[in-house]
Amino acid sequence: MVPNSIIKPILIISYKFKLPPDISEKIFNHIIFFSAQKIIQNWYNHISIHNTNLTYLITCLPLLHGFYDTTHVYYYDLHDINVLRTFKICLKFFSISISCIDWWSNIIHYAYTGIFFSNNFSIFNPIFQENCIIIKNFQDILLRNSKF
Repeated sequence: MVPNSIIKPILIISYKFKLPPDISEKIFNHIIFFSAQKIIQNWYNHISIHNTNLTYLITCLPLLHGFYDTTHVYYYDLHDINVLRTFKICLKFFSISISCIDWWSNIIHYAYTGIFFSNNFSIFNPIFQENCIIIKNFQDILLRNSKF
């Protein structure tokens, strides 16, 4: 970390120019403050890219609803190119260490439910096929990192 590499030069300068200890401490705290601010900003950017932006993209997708027997269910249209683009982006930037596995599992559940509401000719649709592959990859990541 930055403080270890800065302590020695500050002590040398303080000794050479006979600076009082409180001024040396203020210089050191000033440098630490800006280092900490930079670390916090980088962490915030990481969270923003790998979690906040992805959840925003998912919530912008149209969530359809229908009935399966007598149960009201929600699902994503797996024939939609926007669903494919969104899931590709999410799979690329997804970080399990800062994401809620339960929330993402719920999203994958909606995607799997979309398979039941597709027609019989969906297997010939390339968008549908690629969505199914991405959903499977996403589920594999979640299962590998789940607590169960």
